[in-house]
Order: sequence, then C-alpha cells, then structure tokens
Amino acid sequence: MSTDKTKYLEWLCGTLRAVQKPGRYIGSEIGATIKDPNKTEVKVALAFPDVYEIGMSYMGFKILYNIVNAIPYASAERVFAPWTDMEAHMRESNIVLRSLENHIPLNQFDVAGFTLQYEMSYTNILNMLELGGIEVKSKDRKRNSPFVVGGGPNAFNPEPLWEFFDFFVIGDGENVTPQIIEILRDWKKTAATRRALLKEVAKLDGVYVPEFYTVHYFKDGTIRSVEPTEDTAKMPIRKSIVKEIETIPYPIITPIPWIESVHDRGSVEIFRGCNRGCRFCSAGFIYRPVRERCTDTIISIVDGILKHSGYGEVSLTSLSSGDYTNIVTLIETLLKKYENKNISISLPSLRMDSFSVKLAEMISSVKKTGFTFAPEAATQRLRNAINKTITEKDIWESITAALEKGWRTLKFYFMIGLPTEESEDIEAMIEMIKKVDSVGKEITRRRIKINLTISPFIPKPHTPFQWREQASTKYIRETEIHIFESLRAKRNIKIGRRDENLSLMEGVISRGDRKVSKLIYTAWKLGAKFDGWTEMFDIQKWMKAFKLTQLEPSFYTRRRAYTEVLPWDHIDSGLKRNFLIEEDQKAEKGITTPDCRGGKCTDCGICPTFKTYLKLKGQFYG
Repeated sequence: MSTDKTKYLEWLCGTLRAVQKPGRYIGSEIGATIKDPNKTEVKVALAFPDVYEIGMSYMGFKILYNIVNAIPYASAERVFAPWTDMEAHMRESNIVLRSLENHIPLNQFDVAGFTLQYEMSYTNILNMLELGGIEVKSKDRKRNSPFVVGGGPNAFNPEPLWEFFDFFVIGDGENVTPQIIEILRDWKKTAATRRALLKEVAKLDGVYVPEFYTVHYFKDGTIRSVEPTEDTAKMPIRKSIVKEIETIPYPIITPIPWIESVHDRGSVEIFRGCNRGCRFCSAGFIYRPVRERCTDTIISIVDGILKHSGYGEVSLTSLSSGDYTNIVTLIETLLKKYENKNISISLPSLRMDSFSVKLAEMISSVKKTGFTFAPEAATQRLRNAINKTITEKDIWESITAALEKGWRTLKFYFMIGLPTEESEDIEAMIEMIKKVDSVGKEITRRRIKINLTISPFIPKPHTPFQWREQASTKYIRETEIHIFESLRAKRNIKIGRRDENLSLMEGVISRGDRKVSKLIYTAWKLGAKFDGWTEMFDIQKWMKAFKLTQLEPSFYTRRRAYTEVLPWDHIDSGLKRNFLIEEDQKAEKGITTPDCRGGKCTDCGICPTFKTYLKLKGQFYG
C-alpha cells in the first residue's frame, strides 16, 4: 500500500466519527469489484453528483459499473458527492476526493464519467471536480488530466454544461462505452494531444464534443445556428441505441450499500422505452422505442440478484411496468417460486386502471404498501391535452377496486401549470381528492390516508411541450396555497409540494443554452451546491448569479416559436420535429394519440432505425 493511500486511510478513520453517515465513505462493500490498479490500463471513475445513498439506487450506474469492469484491461470505481460535513473536513485537511474501491484521487483517473440525472445537481459536478483536483473548465485541462464525460437523460441537452465536459454520450451507453475505452487505451500509448482523442471519439454514435461546434446568436439572444468546426464532428449528433437489450449483460452482483439507500432493494429493468406518449414526459420520448427482455431472462436475473444480495424485495422497473407483454405470467412465476421465502415483488410504475389494481393485488401477498395513482390532471379535457389516456371511468374503477381490495393509504400525483390548464382543472383536482376521501370512508367505514403530491410542470427538451411557456412562480405559489386552503380541514390528507423557485431553476437549466453554463459556474462560486435538497437550495444565490451574468430567467421559461433554433436541436433523439409540433398542436385541441403498439404507426420518426429488428421480433410499429 502506498504511503499516500495509507495517510488517507488514517485520516478517513479519524474523520468518520465526526460525520453524519460514515457508511457513505468507507467502500469495500459486499459485491464491489476491486481490481489491482497497477494491472489496469484504463481507469474510469463513475461519478454520481449526489450523496452515496441516492447514487447507489441508480440502475444505469450499476450497468456501466458492470460493463467497464468486465473489460480485462479496464476498471470502474465509484465516486459520490461528499455531504457538507465531510467536505468541510476535506477542505480543512486538503484531502482530494477519492474513489471508494481503491481510494484513488479523482484526478488520477483517465475518465471521470458523470451521471446527468437532475439539473439541480449540476453545481455538485463542479464541486466534485474541484474537490477531485480536476480543472473545472475543459479548456484548462492538461494532457494528463482526466477526460470529463457526461451521460444519462439530461445529456440530451448538454449545452448548459458545455464548458465543463470534454464530451457527452447521448442515449444508451452500453455499446459505446467499451469503444471509448478502447480508443483511450490506444491513445495513452501515444504522445497525441487531447484534441486527437476527442476527434476519434467524435466519430462514434452518440458522442458529442462541444468544443467542435460554434453557436451563433441573434441580437435578441436566440440562436441563429450551430456549426461544426471539425471534420469528424457529426451534424446532427444521433443518439446511441441498444437495439436488443437481451444482448447486454445485466448486473447481478453489485455493491450492497452499507447504509439504507433510497431504493433499498434489487431491481431489474424489464423493458426500456415507452410509447404511451404522455406529452410532458421526457423519458417517454428520448428512450423510444420499447425493447423488452424475455421473461426467462428476467427470472434468471431475479434469481441471481436474490442469491447474491440478500434483498427481500425485487422491483420490476420500466417507465410503465404494467405494459410488459407477459407481465401476469412473469409475476405469477416469481410469486410461486418465492412464495415460502418472504420475497416481495414491486412494480413502481403502473397505469391508473383496473388491470393495474389486479397486478398490485397479485404482488401484495407479501407486503401491502400504499397504492399510487398518477392521473396528473383531474379533468378529461386536460388529460387529453397531455395525452394521459385514462378515462374518468378508469380512475374511479381503479380507486374503488383498490379500496375494496384492502388498501387504506392512497397516493396521488398531480401536476399544475400544465399547458391549456384553467381554474376549472384545479377545482376538479380538489373535488376529486374530496370525493376519494368520501368514497374511502363509505367503503372502508373509516378514514383512509391520502397523500397528495403536487408538482409544477416543467417543459422538457425533445417533448411536444418543449416550446411551451413555464408557469410563473407567482401562479404556482398561489395555486398551491389555494389547494392547501381547500383541503386543510381534512386531517387525513397530507399534501406535499415542490418549491416553486426550485422548479423555476430546473426549468431554466433544462432548456438552457451555452450561456447558462456561466450562470451555473457563478452560482457555484457563490456557494450553491446540493440544490435539489430543500435545506440547501438558496434562490438568492441564483438570483445574484443571474444579475452577475446579465441573464434573465424569463428568457428561458418563455414560449418558444416553432421556427426558433433550440439549444438542443443538433442533438437527434430520433424523433421528427414535425411529429413533436403536431403533438403540441393536438394538445391545444384536446386530441389524443394512441400507443402505436396498438397497431397504428404514429410516424414519430424512430421506426426506420428499428424496422428490421422489430419485424424479426414480431412486433408492429408501422
């Protein structure tokens, strides 16, 4: 063991008793892959810009950890954002942020790969780079500095982070990651410049190197054009796609957290993508089309996870788990297999219909938790506008069925500030919750518990609503107060809300351009970090950053014209622009678009890439 590592471990042991959750920092978990750093040619730090227990719940993190460590000459180690108490000790003692597996300083890796899950974690990225001894801005990095790479859903608009990242992986990372590592291994054997490596990776599907593009602006601040400046820079940058997820090894043995994680259970991705077409849902558009794992494979993965983890629960995850083709057979098989072992199966994403209640009843034999409903809007008109294709009949049949089957805690999710929303929609939401309370008492003969969560609508890139205006903080605040006041007499109803200023900032960054990178940098310099945490978010720091950078929040929350060049237009998610425009116009008219798995192609644009594959699978998408 090196003297440097020994000193660090001595410091760590002396510091752990002074921080809130020591388990965040010690590593060496059961299931961790620890390779000899002297025997690996390419070292990858998988960095999650939030605390350990959140990052350890992220499935994509585990998939990449497994893929990189399966390469004989490469290693993947995990790095998480230290909480403020640990950061204070690190800065006081001049300790560099290190990985959990071999306690290697972040600046000694070849790649620092960040997961871009949430806009309000971006200041944490800058903080981790600084704590890890890496130059925060890409232009300042030396040849031996790590390449800072971003991936995940928010990479579909990489522009707000363009100054800080060397390149981004757009879309599925499973196939392109080994290619990047091979290029990096070959590059390390030469004396070539960083730019030479960037030119090579820019040739790969889904790789975007921001410094190879120039953005031109009009005087009003809108974008005139985006132009490539290198011959290997593609235009547009098409997302990387795994056409057959059956071919991608799924992680069975993964690190088991020392402390309780946010999702403290095993998880299996049963299919990827969703064609339901809810017009507000970013994931439903950027991860198209649907690609399913076969039932036998899923069962085999569940067996492996339970064998190697000791978990008492396995989650069958997707964007809409009830839509899995053989979901009933899958659940019945798993329940029968583990009926005497106290293993519970969970479906975290179900539609609001009687079939979902049936599925929930099937899996509730071991553990019956609250039943979650996500109508998003309370009137049929508004549900049609957002393409949430459930009817009033579906809603009340599923609520009644859940109550009759024994559920006594019901959870509801609604959005406010949706396109075409009117005051009548808000009143209908209030009346629906009151009616649920009344129906619950009638069926159960006692008060049921109702948890109501209200979230402001935020327009997202690559969705039909990407051009829409975001509701003002004043409107959101007043609407939330009205809902609270209308339901405050019902003590069995618990209402959760989201800070309207936090939603404002998420909206600004979500649809931000390259100028927003200066805003993020300035806010971080002012002390912003862990902005997604209520106790840490400080809107005043962000408002000061707006003033210092001479930017206006309203410029980014405004309605966009269909003809405007959007900051992410050079990123190709596979969807036709005209399709998204037509979907936005349908919203105005209250016209729904059915799921194309029902037989009718919606001509969204994703099919040509998958035409041959889908025919082989016996599926019809047009």
